[in-house]
Amino acid sequence: MKSFTSIRYQTKLENGVAAKGTLHNLNVLNAETNFFGKIILVNESPPVINLLALALKNLSAAGTKRNRGFGRITCAANFETAETLETVINKFFAEAG
Repeated sequence: MKSFTSIRYQTKLENGVAAKGTLHNLNVLNAETNFFGKIILVNESPPVINLLALALKNLSAAGTKRNRGFGRITCAANFETAETLETVINKFFAEAG
């Protein structure tokens, strides 16, 4: 895991001095680290496809750390129907609305 991550430290400052007990460390992925995977669904149904699409959309906000630059995650999906992730999500909300 060390080859993919770095440790960052942060603390709260009060009048330019570190506040007591506020030093925290974060284990963060190194920039430009890419992970790929494949999910194969057998006998998938529209609700499962919708749930997967929404989960991928939600994952793109994982790890956001305000103005620290963390949380840049991109998720992509290729569906056998040639629909895009956005198309599946938009269709889901149109049907649910």
